[in-house]
Amino acid sequence: MPILVLFLVYALLWLDLFLPQSPIDPFSLSWFGILAFKGSLRTAALLWIGGRFLGEDFALPERLLPRPREILDGLGIGASISAFAVAGALLASLAKISNPLFALYPQARALRFTTIALMAAACLGTGYSEELFFRFFAVGALSKAGFPRSAAYLLSGLIFALAHLGQGVYGAVMAGIFALVFSFYRIRGARLHALALGHAVYDLAIFLTLSMV
Repeated sequence: MPILVLFLVYALLWLDLFLPQSPIDPFSLSWFGILAFKGSLRTAALLWIGGRFLGEDFALPERLLPRPREILDGLGIGASISAFAVAGALLASLAKISNPLFALYPQARALRFTTIALMAAACLGTGYSEELFFRFFAVGALSKAGFPRSAAYLLSGLIFALAHLGQGVYGAVMAGIFALVFSFYRIRGARLHALALGHAVYDLAIFLTLSMV
């Protein structure tokens, strides 16, 4: 039952990924705005569903806003993920492998305040919704199904990687590596704010870098 709920919740909240895509240009201002909106809705839905399905096993932050220490931890996590991303990018370059999603990114786009603000909002929405689902809800549901905690983190990481197959094999492999890093910090006590901010910092760094090359 918990595993069925896990996949039903994922299918429900990320249903739009499996439907025909809108004509909105990827990485446009509208695209970032919609991504931020979807991330906020997913986060709110997960908070409600997780609290009722997992109860006390659904570890949530005590405060709505992150503490200064959590912000610093998030920056550190984002830096760690970025280091792995740089190493992965170098290997991909040598192997002449590209991420099909990044190939769609408009080159040398103007970085206005509105663009950066919507990018940041989209990254925060994605960071909070994905970390809440994969590092908290998925792990809690798998543990409730009888899996040891370590196995639950590995399985949630595998699901995270498979969810990124739209970015090709390279994107899925890198997502799996990132999942291991996020899980490592989670096991060591990192809570939602630090993990989500680290995720958002990495995503924002990618978008800003792509905008300048």
